[in-house]
Amino acid sequence: ILWAIMYICKQDSLLWTSRTLCCKGSACSTSFPLLIHQTWKTDQLSSLQENLVASWKQHYPDYRHTLWTDHDMELYVATRFAWYLPVWNQLTPFIKKVDTIRYMWMYDLGGIYADLDTKCLRNTQNLFGIPGMAYIPVSHSKPTWSLGSNRASPAFLASYPGNPVWLLMLKRISGVVHLPTLASTGPIGLADMLHTLHMTNHSDLRITLLSEAKWGIGWW
Repeated sequence: ILWAIMYICKQDSLLWTSRTLCCKGSACSTSFPLLIHQTWKTDQLSSLQENLVASWKQHYPDYRHTLWTDHDMELYVATRFAWYLPVWNQLTPFIKKVDTIRYMWMYDLGGIYADLDTKCLRNTQNLFGIPGMAYIPVSHSKPTWSLGSNRASPAFLASYPGNPVWLLMLKRISGVVHLPTLASTGPIGLADMLHTLHMTNHSDLRITLLSEAKWGIGWW
């Protein structure tokens, strides 16, 4: 069952660290970006990883696939999110940076993010039909779960660029950098943010929540 937060941003004055929370201008693309983002330490992959990457390229042949290395990630943040560097530089262990940068890609570039250990089983581009929407896998179609629940999966994300939910996730991370990875930048952290937005009736977001199975991904 599809559940979506379909609120339109009401106030242009909603700001955080001088970054607008309203999707407007070129960020509000009406076409879903044909991009797939994945990341690894270097550009040297094992044969298993190569096969998993190939599954994404096979099912999304029109998409541009980018494998971001650790070095690429640092350059990207320094260039595109320099204002976030004070938080970024506190993110240890490094997996917290790997988690966090996917939210940056979704806001800035859009497209699909997939963990390198996921296998694409089918193309689900037909689900990306609502301009401005962010798509997040969850275990339940409404985020009424309790705080601290492992109910969201940032292993796969999809989004049109400019959706403010990703800035709100970055804001949340800035206040919980001291927490363990799962609870700060990972699945529990993402689930807690979705729960909080649901409970506070946030008014500036478009989010579609569906189960992982709906997104056509598998695991090796």
